[in-house]
Amino acid sequence: MKKFVLKFLWLNNYISVSLDQVVGEKTIPVTPYFSWPSQDAWDEMRVYFDSKNWIPDSDAFIFLNRITDVINYWQDRETTQKIAINKIREKFPDCLIIGYN
Repeated sequence: MKKFVLKFLWLNNYISVSLDQVVGEKTIPVTPYFSWPSQDAWDEMRVYFDSKNWIPDSDAFIFLNRITDVINYWQDRETTQKIAINKIREKFPDCLIIGYN
């Protein structure tokens, strides 16, 4: 069974998301990064999932919901600009949060 993880590049002006496959202790990119708000990262990821029959619909549904959760949290500037990356990682332990500024 393949294990996947969402990876988020968390920056002040945008957030990007990619899907990686977990192999041992490393991850291998499966998708390019899709950004928000310059692009519609959620919709681009949905289109990607729709085109790949080896990613189960149930997994795609979970990933898309998590993307929504993280993007909504990122957009809440009153909260996210004042908290440390460790707090963000605690909130989303099933995701990799990188590139924080």
